[in-house]
Amino acid sequence: MRRVALIVIAGSLAGLGGIAIAGEPASSGNDNLILQVNASPPRAGSAAALDFSSLVYTSDGLRSSRSSRTIKIRFTGFRFHPSRFAKCLESKLEKTGPSACPAASKLGTGSATADARPIVPKPVQAKVQAFNGTLDIDDKGKPIPPKPAILIYADAGGGIKTYLPTLFRGSDTVETAEGTPPAPGTQSPFTISSLHLTLPAKTKRVGRRRVAFAETPRTCRRRWTFVQTNTYYSGEKVVAKDTQPCVRR
Repeated sequence: MRRVALIVIAGSLAGLGGIAIAGEPASSGNDNLILQVNASPPRAGSAAALDFSSLVYTSDGLRSSRSSRTIKIRFTGFRFHPSRFAKCLESKLEKTGPSACPAASKLGTGSATADARPIVPKPVQAKVQAFNGTLDIDDKGKPIPPKPAILIYADAGGGIKTYLPTLFRGSDTVETAEGTPPAPGTQSPFTISSLHLTLPAKTKRVGRRRVAFAETPRTCRRRWTFVQTNTYYSGEKVVAKDTQPCVRR
């Protein structure tokens, strides 16, 4: 069963926990969202290392009154090839932890911060690991048809852990799996406010060619675009964008 962890709160820019975000904020009501993505090398048709940062904060410094239903990130024109790489099962990750995942399935590491006010008055920091994997259970631990996903595991210490499976949507988009909505008139136990992931370039030889887990777009028209869409249970959305200069092959 997916356990709730208190891992990410910023509430204000002062609560970033060392995560540097330089993009322009997008706003929806009191909520603000900043996205920053850097692909290296910024060359068309290359195996990509990805540095991803996202921050949600409120204009008044209080915890957001809305809960996210899904978080979707589009790496426009990029190509992900998860089927070519070793995989970890969500069921095994939740039961045993990262030691259950093949070493070759690990994609990268990062950090996170969560807003659990008023239960926890201060931001709670967590260490994050990301794995190429398969979502094979729902948020209640029941088996479901397997789906390719990036499995994000956060550990805040003291036995506080959480799991955030993120499904592939087409060749260039990922979206968090939808969990159980909060009861009417209540908040989720925590709000994810900041997440930073560093995913080194990962490749594998398949036959006579080398395949990249993440491949940059095969064309470059000066800049690449990244889009994050947070959809709330209310149906409202906040959409943030970031761009990066690129060069042709």
